[in-house]
Amino acid sequence: MEYFTSQHILIVEDNPGDFMLIQDYLCEEFATPVIEHAKTFGAAKIKLDVPVHFDAILLDLSLPDANGKLLVTEMVRLAGTIPVIVLTGYADKDFGIKTLALGIADYLLKDELNAAQLHKSIAYSVERRRINNELKDSEKKYHNLFDLSPIPMWVYGQETLKFLNVNKAAIEHYGYSKEAFLSMTVNDIKPSEEVARMEEVITRIENSKNLKSIYRHLKKNGELIDVEIQSSEIYFNDNKACLVLSNDITANVYQKNILAFEKEVYKSNATGIPFLEVLNKLIENIEQIVPTSFCSMLQLTENNTIVTLAGGSMPPAYLKAINGMSIGPLAGSCGTAMYTGKTVIVPDIDTDLLWVDYASVIQAFGFKACWAVPIKKSNGKIIGSVAAYFKSIKHPQPYHINLLERAASLVGILIENKDAAEDITKSNERYNVVAKATSDIIWDWNIKTGQIFWNKGLGAVLGYHELNDTTDTQWWSQKIHPDDAERVVESMRRHVKNKIVKWQDEYRFLCGDGLYRHLFDSGFLLLDKDNTASRMIGAMQDVTKKKEEEHQLKLLESVITNTNDTVIITDAAAASIDERGAKIVYVNEAFTKMTGYTAAEMIGKTPAILQGAKSDKKEIKRFANAMKRWEPCEMTIINYKKNGDEFWNYFSVNPVANEKGWYTHWIAIARDVTENIRRDQEITKAIMNAQEQERSQIGAELHDNVNQILAGVLLNLGMTKVKPLSEQKEWVDTSMSNIHLAINEIRKLSHRLSPVSVDDNSLKETFTSLLKSINLNNQYKIKFIIKEVDELEIIGDIQLNLYRILQEQLNNIMKYAKATVIEVSLRLQSNAIQLRIYDNGIGFDTKHSKNGIGLSNIKKRSQLFSGNFFLNSSPGNGCEIIVEIPL
Repeated sequence: MEYFTSQHILIVEDNPGDFMLIQDYLCEEFATPVIEHAKTFGAAKIKLDVPVHFDAILLDLSLPDANGKLLVTEMVRLAGTIPVIVLTGYADKDFGIKTLALGIADYLLKDELNAAQLHKSIAYSVERRRINNELKDSEKKYHNLFDLSPIPMWVYGQETLKFLNVNKAAIEHYGYSKEAFLSMTVNDIKPSEEVARMEEVITRIENSKNLKSIYRHLKKNGELIDVEIQSSEIYFNDNKACLVLSNDITANVYQKNILAFEKEVYKSNATGIPFLEVLNKLIENIEQIVPTSFCSMLQLTENNTIVTLAGGSMPPAYLKAINGMSIGPLAGSCGTAMYTGKTVIVPDIDTDLLWVDYASVIQAFGFKACWAVPIKKSNGKIIGSVAAYFKSIKHPQPYHINLLERAASLVGILIENKDAAEDITKSNERYNVVAKATSDIIWDWNIKTGQIFWNKGLGAVLGYHELNDTTDTQWWSQKIHPDDAERVVESMRRHVKNKIVKWQDEYRFLCGDGLYRHLFDSGFLLLDKDNTASRMIGAMQDVTKKKEEEHQLKLLESVITNTNDTVIITDAAAASIDERGAKIVYVNEAFTKMTGYTAAEMIGKTPAILQGAKSDKKEIKRFANAMKRWEPCEMTIINYKKNGDEFWNYFSVNPVANEKGWYTHWIAIARDVTENIRRDQEITKAIMNAQEQERSQIGAELHDNVNQILAGVLLNLGMTKVKPLSEQKEWVDTSMSNIHLAINEIRKLSHRLSPVSVDDNSLKETFTSLLKSINLNNQYKIKFIIKEVDELEIIGDIQLNLYRILQEQLNNIMKYAKATVIEVSLRLQSNAIQLRIYDNGIGFDTKHSKNGIGLSNIKKRSQLFSGNFFLNSSPGNGCEIIVEIPL
């Protein structure tokens, strides 16, 4: 409490002694008190009428001109907010107490009065006045806040639930007058389902002293609104009450519900629920959000008539009645909305011109109001309407219109998406038919998103079975061969940038099996309405086989053109064959070199032009019969060049079929084998001469060696007849030794006549057997090496020839060399077989000594097979021969 040192005080006292005493007390307690004195009520009234501020009034209850209750009542009236302190004696003590009820601040007994008591009473009274003034100001401000608040507020009794007070905002918003409110309870503005919650609300307020929750209220016009209620417990006229602040959140709830049902509709549509079922669900949601409404959704046909899409709770008979009606400027709410493309609000159907022509239809079903919003596609085309009907006159709130407009927009999107999906389905069906009819890889590139859609060729042709049917351009560019990527990507970029409609290129592409394939890729650029490149649709063809075939054809063309062999191609068609054979369509340069005929001279002719007197007629007939059977065939025959020269010609002919299996051409490879024939004849002659020489040598061997040994054996056996018995054993032993010698000589001759069969044995086995046969007595140290040659398949003539060369040289070593070491090796040397035979014998001078028959035979055998012969020897240094026979 504030401590007062200076006060302005009015003392109303007719007794001078009492006044002096009171004045002294005031001066004692207050530093500089301002004291005024009035001896009568009249004098006091004059002072109080003057605009002078008094902090307190000290009033004696017995004045000359007034006393008692009247005095107190008038003085309190005149004082206003100034605290009045009554001074009384014991005789008036009871009345002094009663004055408290008349509005005085305090009463004091004069007989007990002292300075401290007086000071305390004045101070307390002044402080109470200040507090009361503040309370009155606060109450005034509260009333102003309550009455002038833009948010509806009211006070109701907790026990009676009756309205005790309402502000202007509540009156305006709910539509009731203040008098109507004060005659109602809070339950009167609640729908039936909300009334049951009231007991719960009161309990929660008592427990928490304030409450905030959401409810639904009814306006006077029947409109149902959502409100957020904030309640606080107060005392109103000394009774428990609730102060309520009601914030209308209907628009927010509408927006929330709209978002919720839009989400639900989108979800239902995305999960494959039938389209009409989705639309009916949307209509049901609208009817729930807008109570008492009956909603419908109509579709506009191509001939500007209407059909029902979704009816909600609308009477089926009404929907049937309006089906097929035409739209127009005076065609009810829906027909007019579709005709004008604008929202049409008819709050009172009975008085609106739009419904004059349809009054008989609509009145039969009791509808009084109708709001309609047109449904549009993104391009602005009108395709239908959404409408809400009511069975009472109804003006919409902004959020009602927003709800219907949102619903119409949503339906427009759904219908447009449905139509687009159906178009895509039809397009995909056509696309799939095309895809099944072609082996091409079809692709669709969305340039704005970078996504590429592929047909089944992505897996079937390119081998990417694990991928979905969509990739991006980065995936595609990364699969292009590094040597092609920059060129191909830049080419496509340039076409898109410059809006060049057609694009095509060839490149290598990495497929799912890790191999690159050659693709021929072509695309067609699509521009949108802004002339911006939006898509490119194209097709890839796997041309790997074609590329390989082209490469093979180029190789074949190169081989045919550059080969040393003659190539002849003839037409196999019956129309191109005459009695002399099929007509020639191609000959290469080698043919001209071999025969002297140019290509120009041969085209249209037949190969029979090369035949002549010495051509083997039987061979020609065999050849022709094989061709009639479409069989490959070969022949070697004498032909004639353009200048008439004979030559041996080797022919190999094969029929060539097309992709259907029909034979279209003959391809013949021909070769001049005259030199081969001559060489074969020389080899045959040389072999025959060698055989004659071997026969002569063998005959000489039999006559000079074996015959003489056997003759000696006969003489020795004859001596046994004339010799004493004691000497006969010696002659017999000598004969047996000579017989063994003859047997060895005969074995050597047999090896020369009949070598180990090279057809049944390898060269290694054959050579090993021969080397063992000359070393029965181990008189030689023999080293035999064979590398790689034993793994080869060598024709029998060459094997036999090599065997004869080894046999010939071993015979020379045994007869003349006096050697103790023999080395034999067989190696593969530059596509030729190399045979080396070395001995450490006495050797000879190759410059002065004539080669014997054995070395001459070896040299001839080498030359017969186009081989080489090398001889290295000198006196005392043994002998080495090397023979190389080409394979």
